[in-house]
Amino acid sequence: MPSYLSPGVYVEEVASGSRPIEGVGTSVAAFVGLAPTGPLNEPTLVTNWTQYVAAFGEFTDGYYLAHSVYGFFNNGGSAAYVVRVGGSPRAPRRRGAGQPAAVTGRPGSAPAALPAGEPQQLGTFSVTAVGQGDLSVEVADPEGEGPAERFKLIVKDGGKPVETFDVTAKKGGRNYVVTQVKERSKLITVTEAAPAAQLARPDNQTVALVAPRPPRQSPPRRRTPRTPVRPSTSATRPTAPASAVWRPSTRSPWWPSPT
Repeated sequence: MPSYLSPGVYVEEVASGSRPIEGVGTSVAAFVGLAPTGPLNEPTLVTNWTQYVAAFGEFTDGYYLAHSVYGFFNNGGSAAYVVRVGGSPRAPRRRGAGQPAAVTGRPGSAPAALPAGEPQQLGTFSVTAVGQGDLSVEVADPEGEGPAERFKLIVKDGGKPVETFDVTAKKGGRNYVVTQVKERSKLITVTEAAPAAQLARPDNQTVALVAPRPPRQSPPRRRTPRTPVRPSTSATRPTAPASAVWRPSTRSPWWPSPT
């Protein structure tokens, strides 16, 4: 490259050409599979095996996502995005050697479903209580700046917050209020009460919910004990069995005559 040591006008021709291909990092991978615990349908960044175990659990029979991630970090991987699918938001409690706890009950009896409470209007959405308690739902402004359809949904039991969701009213987003409540809440459900084109952020308010009533259970039937039959103490004379006597209807010529 020439050096210009004095002021003036200089013309320099630079050959034009395509830029060389630059290498990109290939140490970031994505894994989608089954895991016993962890966020559901949400990509989570893990940078080592310890972070994966803390978020999604260790090796478990029937789940092979851990084997893939372990092999990735064991071969020099530095960062991975893990998406857990095909499970529930909260993993069931397990007993023994990784076996799920069995549900006991009378054979042939189905579990009684808890009916939902009365739905309450929350702007363009409808909220319903599915858990017991003195429940109420509060709509408040979110923390920090964000889009206009973003808000905070707080579920309270007896005036104390028990569940908090930072959600949005925009359908199709990851933080959509209906999706977040369906996956994470155990106390309420939220449904759309208006067409998708009319969905909007509800105003700041507090709505009291009516808890569902538990199903009635019929009282158990009382069995009347049977009175045992006592044997008779009076002695009875046994009757002799009747004997059958065969008599010929006609006299045979060979029958000896009485003398």
